[in-house]
Amino acid sequence: MASEYRVIFFENIDLVAAAFDWKRTQGEPPPNGRATKLTIDRDTLSFKIEVKKKDGDSATFMMEDAQMTAALIMLCRKRKIPLPMKSKKNLVNVGGQIAFMISMPSDGIVASVPIEYITGTVAEIKKGETRPAAGAQPPA
Repeated sequence: MASEYRVIFFENIDLVAAAFDWKRTQGEPPPNGRATKLTIDRDTLSFKIEVKKKDGDSATFMMEDAQMTAALIMLCRKRKIPLPMKSKKNLVNVGGQIAFMISMPSDGIVASVPIEYITGTVAEIKKGETRPAAGAQPPA
């Protein structure tokens, strides 16, 4: 069965914005201030965000992978980035960058189609011509 895969990469600023918005919607507002550092554990996909508060102190908050996934889905909706509803969305580390891996399995009908393997290049085989596969015995 054929499947379609799509990857959406996120910049660090997107991750921070999504985290701040998510925390607010969950009734756990992040510390007031400006994000100064994002630390990503690329093995567990957990995120630590340091915030410099207006009084000069620093505070941090954490986001686990499931929370960040929900936060990024919310960010995509807010920015009108289409996400298929019936798709599997996984947060992944691709070459050191955080991304959604979206997989959409085909719902089409799978037909049984006989496949004949032939050798040679397209230029050598004439339309309608069939040849036995390598090692096959020619018909008697």
